[in-house]
Amino acid sequence: MLVTSRTAQSRPVTRPPARNEMGWLLAVALAFLVIHIVAGTIWMRASANETTPSRPDVVSSSYD
Repeated sequence: MLVTSRTAQSRPVTRPPARNEMGWLLAVALAFLVIHIVAGTIWMRASANETTPSRPDVVSSSYD
């Protein structure tokens, strides 16, 4: 009987992560994703505005 109790105690006890810990990890991952999407959108709009050629002001001949 002593052998049986030792084998039962020698098994590693793995417990699932706490719900609070999983919640924090999920919140951090979600925030990371949202920040990168917003930053990418800002960056793409800035680079699109940079490559658009600016129109020179066209002066109408009726003003001459």
